[in-house]
Amino acid sequence: MSDLPPKSELLFSPINNMSGFSLEQRYFFMPGFPEMAQPMIDNIIENFLPSSIEIFTQRLLAQCGEGKLIHLMMKVPNTLELSSLPIMNGGNPNVEFSLSSDNKALTDKYFKDFTDFLKTQEIAYKLLS
Repeated sequence: MSDLPPKSELLFSPINNMSGFSLEQRYFFMPGFPEMAQPMIDNIIENFLPSSIEIFTQRLLAQCGEGKLIHLMMKVPNTLELSSLPIMNGGNPNVEFSLSSDNKALTDKYFKDFTDFLKTQEIAYKLLS
C-alpha cells in the first residue's frame, strides 16, 4: 500500500502487480528492476506517446546570470518546454537557455522575446544548434 499523488493514474504491471503511476499522462514512475518495469514502459510507449510529433527547439548561450531572464521565463506558457542551465565560465555567469514545443510559431515567438531582450540590454549571446 502506498500514498499516491493527487490525480495520479496507475500503470498496470503484469509481472507482479506492483503498479507504477503517471501524472498528467506525461510523467511516469515505475517500481522495480528493469525487467519488472519493461512491460509498463512498453505500455506507455504504445498508449501515451505519440509516434510522430515534430519538436521545434531554439537554444542560446547568454553571457549573463539566469536572474536577468526570470521575468521572461515567467511569461512562457506551459505548452512550451523551457530549460535554463546556469554556467560559470571563468568566474563569469552564463546561462544556456532553450525553448521547445510542437508549435514552431509559438516556440519562435517566445524565443524572439529572449533574443530581443538580450539585444536591447546589450548582453552577448550565441545561438546553439
